[in-house]
This record gives sequence, C-alpha cells and structure tokens, in this order.
Amino acid sequence: MNDRPETGFQRCQNIEALSVRRDRIALARPVRPTYTGDRLAASVVRVGTRYGIDLAACRPRLWTVLPEDVRTDLRTVRTRFDTAVTGSVWAAGYAVLGCFWWPAAVAAVVTGLLARQRVPRAAAALAEHVEAAVDVHVRRLAEEIGLAGLTDGPADRCLGRALNRIARKAM
Repeated sequence: MNDRPETGFQRCQNIEALSVRRDRIALARPVRPTYTGDRLAASVVRVGTRYGIDLAACRPRLWTVLPEDVRTDLRTVRTRFDTAVTGSVWAAGYAVLGCFWWPAAVAAVVTGLLARQRVPRAAAALAEHVEAAVDVHVRRLAEEIGLAGLTDGPADRCLGRALNRIARKAM
C-alpha cells in the first residue's frame, strides 16, 4: 500500500489510462441498439459536448466551407460505409432465399460475416472523418458566417451556440 499522495502527473496518467479503457467500449454513453448506431451518434454527442454545436443544423453550412479535398475524403468514406451496409442487406436477402435453396444460405453466412466485419470499421471511419472536419473547419465556418469576433482563440461552446442560432434561424 502506498501512502504517498498522488502527483499531478500520476493523476493525468491514471485519467488517460481510464479514458483509453472507456473509449474501447464506447466514445459516448451507448444509447443505440448497435455499435454502428452508437459510433455514429457518438460523433454528434462529442461535437456537441466539445463545441456546443448541433451537428444536424450546422452540417450543411459546414459542408459549404469545406475544401474540395476534404469533401472528397468524406464522400469516399461515406461510400465505403454505404457499401458495407449494402453487404448486410444482401446477406438478409440471401438468408431469405436460403430458406428455399441451401446454397443461398451459405452465401448469407459468408456475406453476413463480411458485413459484420466491415460495417463497424466503416462507421468508425465515417464518424472520425466527420469529427475531424468539424475540429479543423469550425472556425472557418464561423468566419464565413460573420462571427469573426468569436473565432479568436480555440473554438468553444460560445461559438457553437452562436453557430446554432444562425443555423436554426433563432433570435
């Protein structure tokens, strides 16, 4: 048993270790029935928590200020996600057909296993790219909208609330 008080550095290390353990389970409180839903929802929660931004309201405006290479990356990652989800749909179709024709059941199992592997990875990549786009370009969005006075220093919840008011057309 160690009676010495914990130093600030040790406390930071402990918090970091606990954060890593927590993030392996979920990046935000799980509220969806699947990992994929939770991972995509976690992006909205994390952006909202960090910047106070309503991602659903601000996303179209953010899209307009993103550089073309970032848009291309986001489209590519979204296409990968859509393709992975399409694999799940095919697996379900094969499973129905497998009730009448056994080779389709084999195809359902193989396609389902591949989809089970690909969908979570694709969802995590999509969520990560969305968060990165917000992290890097939220100040540019604020400047373009006319909130230049709020962009001095790091983006914060005050900036997010101002962006929400404009995006929602609130007073």
